[in-house]
Parts: sequence; C-alpha cells; structure tokens
Amino acid sequence: MADFQHFLTIGQLSKFSGIHVKALRYYEKIGILSPSHINQDNGYRYYSHSHIPYVALIKMCADYGLPLKDFNNYILDADTIDMSKIIQEAREKITQIEKQVDKDKAYLQNLHDQLLLSDQLDKTHKSHLQDQNDDFLLFDFQGKILSANYHQQARQALLKLEEQGLQYDNRLGCYYTYQNETWQQYLAIKVKECLSQPERLSICLNQKHIHAEHIHQDQIDQRLKQLHRDKGIQNFLILETFENPYHLRLPHLELRYIMV
Repeated sequence: MADFQHFLTIGQLSKFSGIHVKALRYYEKIGILSPSHINQDNGYRYYSHSHIPYVALIKMCADYGLPLKDFNNYILDADTIDMSKIIQEAREKITQIEKQVDKDKAYLQNLHDQLLLSDQLDKTHKSHLQDQNDDFLLFDFQGKILSANYHQQARQALLKLEEQGLQYDNRLGCYYTYQNETWQQYLAIKVKECLSQPERLSICLNQKHIHAEHIHQDQIDQRLKQLHRDKGIQNFLILETFENPYHLRLPHLELRYIMV
C-alpha cells in the first residue's frame, strides 16, 4: 500500500494556498490541475508542496480575467508546467488592467470635480474656472436647449462622433457667439481629443478666462444679452450639469462665459 502521509490532501492544499476546495476540484475537472497521486482504494487525491504556488497562480490569473482554458497551453506534460509563460502573460494582463484602472480613476475624478463645481455654483452667484482644458465640437443647431429637437440633434451628433472615431466626454449643451451684429448658435459636444483639424468647427477653452454660473432655461436669452451689453462678452457656453442628485430628465444648466 502506498504511503501518502508526506503528501497534501486536497483540504490541506486548499488551506495552504487559500483556494477553495471546489475551485481545486474544478481545476482538475477542466484538466489544468493534476494530483501527484491518487489512492486507488478510495479515489482520494494527493498533492505535493509544489502545487501550492501553481494553484495560487491559477487563481490569480482567473481573478484578472485570463481564461482558465488557456492554461492547457502552459502544460508541457502531466508533471511539467511552463511557469515563465504563465507569469509573462499574467503580468501583461495586469498591466492592461492597471491602465484601465488609471483611466477609471481619472473618469471618476472628473465626475467628482463636476459635482464639486455644481455645488460651488449653487452657493455662489458665479465662479471663476481655473485650469480648463476642454475641447468642444460644434454642430449647426437652432432651437431651445433641452427641447425635443435639441435631444434629436444631440443623438445625431453623438453618432457622428462615433463614425469619426472621437470619444464623447460627458458634457453637451449649446454654444452662443455674437458675430457681425448677430447671434449664432451651435450644439456643443465635449470630446476628449484635442481638436486641431481646421475643417472641424470647434472651440478650445484651454487657458481661457472663464466664469460660470447656474442658469434657468427661461433666463438664457435675457442673461446673454445682459452680459453682452454690460461687459461686451461675445462667447457663451451653456452645458447640462452633472450634479448630486443627478437629474436625468430635466438637468440643470451651467452658463460659462469667456472674458476678454
């Protein structure tokens, strides 16, 4: 009768590796974990201490999204594993995830900053915006912001962005400019890319002297004319706000105007 005392039971392998017994049994079922010995009398599986880092690596790869079926590519034979290849591909996968985590953190920070700005505008009449580096793509539009036509045109503009390979950056609204003694209006879509192509109608708020305030939809015409008359301001941007609580159907509006 074989002596299995110096081997690990599946329960002990689970304890020392931190991997649940059910997971270990699943690894064997799909062919990526083979026991060192099997007791032919009772079918018990036994493992060596060398299995501990291997199963821990399997679990880590699974946690980071590497398909377990790919582990068959690392098995050279029943007792030999290409650990270098596993480690290389696991590191590449983790690096990809780290980049995505950094992007997600930046996205959350951007939304958090917008919440802070909205809260600040609720507490003050107006606020000076610093370190703005926003790019907006402009589309021809006539009508009232938040109207049915506005939403229809916004949907079409977002589809155009997708066709052009540009990424929407979660802010949209209307841009108003006073040129040649007349008001011109555009749909404004914020994009992540810096727009340097002359064929695209766009505005860049990089290092501009910008003030912001909350505004009601019914006050837009009067407020724009007042600021133009009293301060000579010619360029305005009205954006849907991102705030807490977040109004999905009828968002509040934020007026930005560019000081000369």
